[in-house]
Amino acid sequence: MRDHIDETVEFLESQIRYHNNLYWNENNPEISDTEYDLLVEELREIDPENDVLIEMAERVHGEGVKHEVPMLSMDKQYSIEDILKWAKKTGEKEFILSPKMDGAACSLIYDKNGDMILASTRGDGLVGEDITAAVKEYVDIPLKIDNHFDKNIEVRGEAYMTLDEFSRLGLKDSNPRNLAAGTVKRKLDGHREYDHRNISFAAYNVLGINAEDEGEKFFHCHGWGIPTVPYIYSKLEDLENNLKIMIDNRDKLGFETDGIIISVSNVKVQERFGSTSHHPRYAISLKFQGESATTILKDIYLSISRTGVATPVAIVEPVILSGATITKASLHNVGFVLSKGFSKGATVMMTRRGGVIPHLEYVVKPGTELFRIPEELEGHKTYMDGDFLKIENPENSISVNIGKMRHFVKVMEIDGLGDSLIEKIIGDIAKTPDELYTIQVSDLLSLERMGKKSAENIVNSIQCSRLVPLQVFLRALGIFGLGKHVSRILAEGYKTLDDVMKISQEELEGIESFGPMIAHNVYHGLKDNQEYIKKLLKFITIEESKKAVVGNLTGKSFVFTGTLLEMNRNDAQKRVQGLGGETPSGVTKDLSYLVCGEKSEGSSKFKKATKINESGGRIEIISEKEFHAMIG
Repeated sequence: MRDHIDETVEFLESQIRYHNNLYWNENNPEISDTEYDLLVEELREIDPENDVLIEMAERVHGEGVKHEVPMLSMDKQYSIEDILKWAKKTGEKEFILSPKMDGAACSLIYDKNGDMILASTRGDGLVGEDITAAVKEYVDIPLKIDNHFDKNIEVRGEAYMTLDEFSRLGLKDSNPRNLAAGTVKRKLDGHREYDHRNISFAAYNVLGINAEDEGEKFFHCHGWGIPTVPYIYSKLEDLENNLKIMIDNRDKLGFETDGIIISVSNVKVQERFGSTSHHPRYAISLKFQGESATTILKDIYLSISRTGVATPVAIVEPVILSGATITKASLHNVGFVLSKGFSKGATVMMTRRGGVIPHLEYVVKPGTELFRIPEELEGHKTYMDGDFLKIENPENSISVNIGKMRHFVKVMEIDGLGDSLIEKIIGDIAKTPDELYTIQVSDLLSLERMGKKSAENIVNSIQCSRLVPLQVFLRALGIFGLGKHVSRILAEGYKTLDDVMKISQEELEGIESFGPMIAHNVYHGLKDNQEYIKKLLKFITIEESKKAVVGNLTGKSFVFTGTLLEMNRNDAQKRVQGLGGETPSGVTKDLSYLVCGEKSEGSSKFKKATKINESGGRIEIISEKEFHAMIG
């Protein structure tokens, strides 16, 4: 089943990169927002540390506009039943419902005098693109309001095109969302071919004012002449009925929508709930479902992850949903399988959520053989931890060690160690990541079809990973919950590994955006991996945090790949840092330069930079000679 998961990850990576570029940068998506969101959701579930999840945002041109308060995504559910569970869990009694409009999210800043001085896109949630000129030219908003708050006000909303306007234009090769997004990002250059387009705006939030609930924010918008999203106040007891009303009336709205936003109405309660790094905790979206059909559940396989958790996968009789033939689906965890009563031979209802992700909803007709929790997997005893089935002594599991090694190699950017080679070296040459640093060229030459040059390049790449920033080291440990975001926050807040290791679970819970579950997993993960960390530190040095340096390379970032001839990689990184530049551990869409030494064309960094550029990225790939010319 590991091969199945690897194939799925590769497929999702390619699909998300492809559709991400079409959506954000080309304004020409081929799938709906819901379909895109669900591709991302499935990849996050299978491989939560995947670099594609970091890349998925619109490209921001120029310096960008930093959002004082992040423009977050929205957590999602796919059934009214799940929305009602969420609502009851909040403990609140009043909510506000509004359609999730399909357009381009925008931020409008009005100054103390009421003048609209800045408009920006959502971007990656932290930094957006300045679209002030285009918004003033094409979007139907007041450029001046009666601001009696005597301070800057931020209005967030959706720039969209009505269905009537889209019909009037008669551009059948596009859609309303594409035209709206393309227009607001338009660079004014003297051409006026967009003058005949009318882009509407609907506010969904206001920042910088004292409001007790969401309705009061909308009241102020109406007073300023700024339209708002349609909305319904709802008591908890009326929530189900009001959701059904909005679903039944979605075709009468006059614009495209792919879901409903449900938010706690009281602003003070919202502040108390706070947000994660991804979404607010006080709001959620109900995403509209895709096509459904019944099929036969043939079998359930269990695949062991690097954390020792056994993930169930359903194998079903082929069924066509939304134009695709479905043969398997993830079942999340064993607790989910048991709660639904899935059994071999059962007739099950399958939904392709959002038209993309196959999901087994419920049993229509029971099968003959109920799913039973195996007492052993791969020779290891199993036990239930909440809804998750785990194996005992995971450090001795081949599947766990392969998964842990794959994760470590990926995070540390070690070139040449692909999945098949990792499977070959596990056990005989290196059982755990710390043992990678003891590998000699002669060890690799003992493997079938391994050449001397390839072996030398692999050993060199391993040795080049000995010096890493704290946040990279933390992420490379492979601890559940200790991903890129959490690692960065801990590294920035505590500076040294010793300080991180001393953090109590209670202290972790107090960090904004963490919560009890992340705190529990990180605390116990660090505690349980102390010996493993000590072994790694025999070979790895963690970079000390440095004060910011301003120089000729300030604002630029460099990653090195291949063999450098003039200086080693560590010296090159120090040179960049001394001139104010940054040296991130890996290649992302925000990278400025990839410096290529000898034999770099086949490296994972080179391939990744090339793929990003093919999708619209702007990474400059330069030689070592060109790099030296830049640094003098």
